[in-house]
Amino acid sequence: MDPRSADHHLGTFCSRFLINALLAVSCLYTLDPVTFKDPQDSKSRGRRWADEAEAHLESIDRPSIPLLQGLYALFAYEGNIGNGTKPVAYFMRCIDVYKALNDPVTLETHHKCVDETRLERMKQATSWCLWGFYCVEWRSSQAFGFRKLTRKPRLGRVRREPDFPLSPPDCIGYWWFPYPMSLQIQRAMQVEVRDADVKLSEIVEEALDFLYLEPGQHPPHTNPQRALELYDAFFDWKLSCPSRIRFEEAVLPSAILLHIGVEVMFTAILCPFSHMTKEQFGRYNPRELCNAHAGSLMSAVWTFRTFAQIRFKYYLCHPLGTAAYIVLQEAQNTPIQMDILIRAYQCLHEMSISLPLATDVLGGIRAAFKRKDGLMHHAMTALLPSSNEAGGNDIRAEMQLQELLDESDAISID
Repeated sequence: MDPRSADHHLGTFCSRFLINALLAVSCLYTLDPVTFKDPQDSKSRGRRWADEAEAHLESIDRPSIPLLQGLYALFAYEGNIGNGTKPVAYFMRCIDVYKALNDPVTLETHHKCVDETRLERMKQATSWCLWGFYCVEWRSSQAFGFRKLTRKPRLGRVRREPDFPLSPPDCIGYWWFPYPMSLQIQRAMQVEVRDADVKLSEIVEEALDFLYLEPGQHPPHTNPQRALELYDAFFDWKLSCPSRIRFEEAVLPSAILLHIGVEVMFTAILCPFSHMTKEQFGRYNPRELCNAHAGSLMSAVWTFRTFAQIRFKYYLCHPLGTAAYIVLQEAQNTPIQMDILIRAYQCLHEMSISLPLATDVLGGIRAAFKRKDGLMHHAMTALLPSSNEAGGNDIRAEMQLQELLDESDAISID
């Protein structure tokens, strides 16, 4: 970074704004008191850099890659540790910046501002960043209940070219160390994961257009055939994943996250039809299938927990909440549903130490569970074994979940 250049200088990929935004969001991954602005408040960690980034943001009025990345970093930071007043504004400005950067006129202007020797590398970096945002954006849009707000980048998929910087084995990003599972260096497969993510995101774009309507469109539950088509498309995506990205072979956390995302989308597609029978929906009972995918979603998160530290993974709050709330809506109560709920609660409990958002999700589950005239009260009654039944597994599940609930009583809800 040239300290003499402005933050909005065309053709740059770093800025004071981006540096401070990244320092702020990195503090989501630590509880080191040195990062606290208020020594007594862990939620003030990273606040110095977030405030500094916001000050730099006031002087930036032109779209750039550092602006796009910095805004999304601040969205993640404020959404997980802030007071809730800023994240949506940051997210919507991200969308505006992406659309501006994806405009052919803007792209051409950027390319004219650099010398020929740097132009190819700049195209590669811009393409990688724009396709990355195209993939990551829907995770937030779907959680908000929005249609997919970005469309595919106009820049080509230069990551597939042989001279792409992440492709040669001598690139540091080509490898990763899966410690503690293995001491053997393995391929990071960043390009392959990105290709799979793009294919998934293209299906998600169609799915969110179907689920979240524009004025005058018919609600999704009137078109079960389209839901089945999208369900099949997601299922075909899972089957088409290459070796080491398929869920049963995946050890890369980034690959496992793809399968967490597709399970969230399975539940999103099926939920609007949960009132229908198999005969009305076609091929499947949508309610039973939605519950099955809630279990698969929880299994995918549990697998991620096995291969990676979950304590600071803020982006898993929504998938965990999705799995838990689907189970909470059920009138039938089985040990499988209790297992989903226990595991979701355990993950959120581990995350709540550092993430206020996880504490909020826990609060919602606890309120539903303890409601005297509510669903989970009757669920626990149904799980108690009668005098002539051995139901030890059921009562152990009840006791395990109650222990987690008791532990969480000390957690404050902001």
